[in-house]
Amino acid sequence: MKTNLTQQTAKKKAGECKKLQVPMSELQHIEKQEFDLGLAPDDAYVKYDFLKGDVVVYSHRIADNSLETVEAFVPDEYYRLDSGQIIHKDDIQLASPAELKAKHRLDQPIALFVSG
Repeated sequence: MKTNLTQQTAKKKAGECKKLQVPMSELQHIEKQEFDLGLAPDDAYVKYDFLKGDVVVYSHRIADNSLETVEAFVPDEYYRLDSGQIIHKDDIQLASPAELKAKHRLDQPIALFVSG
């Protein structure tokens, strides 16, 4: 007796592929709706510490006191600044209102209060 096992296996695999395509497109549709409604799980979103246009200053371990503007997020927690500098998120911070008014980074206070 001659079998056509190879043909049956190929047809079965083709059928499985067709079955997987429909649910995948439905899944993509559901994921899009979740993003649109803000219901997607937290780990599905890229989290940004700074947004385009944020005014930042370098951390105090960097000698530059100038204000910079965030231009774009670069993968792996880096940001491109308006000066063209690409810097890690830990090396910048949002400029305070006082720094915005002074138009440069201010020195950190040595002590916040003195106890008697």
